[in-house]
Amino acid sequence: MKINFLSKPYLPVLEQKKYTLKYSVRSTIMPHYIYDAGTYNVYSFLYGKKKVQVNLRLYRQQTKKIMGVSLPNKIAISNPAVLLVKKDYDKATKTLCQEP
Repeated sequence: MKINFLSKPYLPVLEQKKYTLKYSVRSTIMPHYIYDAGTYNVYSFLYGKKKVQVNLRLYRQQTKKIMGVSLPNKIAISNPAVLLVKKDYDKATKTLCQEP
């Protein structure tokens, strides 16, 4: 399992007009997701059997939880200003906690 953290520019500016958000609610929890409990924006989260790719923007040092993934053998961060300080993996819940 390989996890890539990308740092792309902000999302495009929205025009001043009315937008409609369509969503649905299900009775089950998604099997793979990022638990968003910090001051960061998740722009994309792509899950594959051999690779997980996350594009997010950090605003300070904090812990991120990625749920439902295997223990990665490699973590790549594209932004040289971001360092991985600590990582923990819980096999029972398949949760990866990372602190940059």
